[in-house]
Amino acid sequence: TDGRLRALGFYLQDDMQFGALKVLAGLRHDTVRGRAAALANGSITSGIDRSDSALSGSVGVLYEVTPLLRPYASVSRGFRAADMRERFQNGPRQDGFYWAGSPQIAPEKATQFELGLKGESDALQYGVALWRNRINHYITGMQLSGAEAAAACGPAMAAACKQTVNLGHATLTGADAWVRLRVHPDHWLSASYSRVRGTNGDLDEPLFQMPADALVLGWEGRVAPRWTLDARALLVKRQ
Repeated sequence: TDGRLRALGFYLQDDMQFGALKVLAGLRHDTVRGRAAALANGSITSGIDRSDSALSGSVGVLYEVTPLLRPYASVSRGFRAADMRERFQNGPRQDGFYWAGSPQIAPEKATQFELGLKGESDALQYGVALWRNRINHYITGMQLSGAEAAAACGPAMAAACKQTVNLGHATLTGADAWVRLRVHPDHWLSASYSRVRGTNGDLDEPLFQMPADALVLGWEGRVAPRWTLDARALLVKRQ
């Protein structure tokens, strides 16, 4: 009842260049407050409000050896407070479970490292990156049973009860690559690939709901003085 989220953020960012070296640095402060008049059809009226704040930032460096060879590296900190559903919603969802909200759930805080290489010329554009992201207090759902399920979801829904919870940490690793090749003055071929893997650090098992590996093949070209046409094929690995 009367659930609200209010967020306030400030950031400062600068893009600097020192000859062939480029540096992008940023600093940000966020405050997020969640509040509601009541939960669970009015049965819970206290312990609902929560406010969180965090200082986060990033720094990235890129060195241009040549326009076609530009290695880069970056490190960044991230902050995500829980959304309205994760905090306040008690009800069924599409996965077949009845979910119980957690108004006092802690925000996620993440650190990401990325190494990459990119470049471009008149006939070729490309990029490749490897990254690792560790998320502390990862927000997810946990299936409950017995007395815990009855208390969180009610006796009628205890057999299919999940509650929004924080994991100690989760780790994501990924690789991304893309290339565009000019095969004619007005025609380009393109390809891109992405791969993401996740680990549930609390249970030492694969993380739930990771996106499948994906490959995109494309073509774009001018077919008339004022007309261009493009086509793409998305190939997704079976899961």
